[in-house]
Amino acid sequence: MTGKIGEGKGLLIIHPPAAKACEAPGGPARLAGALKAGGVACRLWDANLEGQLALMASAAQAASGDSDTWTRRAARHLEANLAALRSPELYAHRDRYGRAVRDTNRLLWAAARPSGVRLNLADYEDGRLNPVRSADLLAAAAEPAANPFHAWFAERLPEILAEMPVSHVGLSINYLSQALTAFAMIGHIRREYPSLRIVLGGGLVTSWMRRPGWRDPFGSLADGMIDGPGEAPLLDLFGKGHAGGFDRPDFDGLPLAGYLAPGAVLPYSASSGCWWQRCSFCPELAEGTPYRPVPPGQAVEDLRALTAKLRPALIHLLDNALSPAI
Repeated sequence: MTGKIGEGKGLLIIHPPAAKACEAPGGPARLAGALKAGGVACRLWDANLEGQLALMASAAQAASGDSDTWTRRAARHLEANLAALRSPELYAHRDRYGRAVRDTNRLLWAAARPSGVRLNLADYEDGRLNPVRSADLLAAAAEPAANPFHAWFAERLPEILAEMPVSHVGLSINYLSQALTAFAMIGHIRREYPSLRIVLGGGLVTSWMRRPGWRDPFGSLADGMIDGPGEAPLLDLFGKGHAGGFDRPDFDGLPLAGYLAPGAVLPYSASSGCWWQRCSFCPELAEGTPYRPVPPGQAVEDLRALTAKLRPALIHLLDNALSPAI
């Protein structure tokens, strides 16, 4: 981990837009399990799902005066389409499913269009800024109001922060489609809440930090960046140690029934890294990520306990490759 942040009193972990909102984010849930087991207060916020739903609702409300027939139709059917996307019946009808997705995408497109962003359920493409350029990420942080999610998260963030006292905010950034909005959120937090300490982690951040010749261009924005698994570094921020084992994920605060899938999906990692380690194209190999499996007995017990509590329709194993033992 880079940066020295000091001890604190609680952590808000944000899963930022935009990514596919079909299941809860597995990484933040794993971190929450470790933090709570270590006695650290932690709040998970899926700003991705919540933000996309908020933009759809805003676009639907504004569509009454829109001259575009498709946008008005999508607005009229928004609630029905969202309900259908959360029910198994829709997925037996390819045409109806396609129409529901196109209509919800239309509202996201309409909401983001004034910002010069092409937004849909699967991707985020900015016409001005490129998430692979650090200068553009810094520009997104310098001008957060230009982001299509800004009006929503500027209003919602104070409500989230009022729920529990926190000294640290962590952003879990795993995909390029999340990067520009994540940095817009960072810029807003830095400006409006200067006392909060910001730490970045996730798969994309790890890839950045493990590139040859990495030089941190974000020191003015982030108080720290975590390379790889975050349990031990995050606990260290609060003066706690990590025993080195595997803590059960904690999904409290995440709306498992609210995702756009035909039933609640339970994401679970039975390992990090990959036991195969032979694919030349794989970032796990290029980044030197060690293989760390959850003991099979513990994985089974975790899944038994989580399914008994959460009653998912589907278990999604997030592993790069399932070991023979698992």
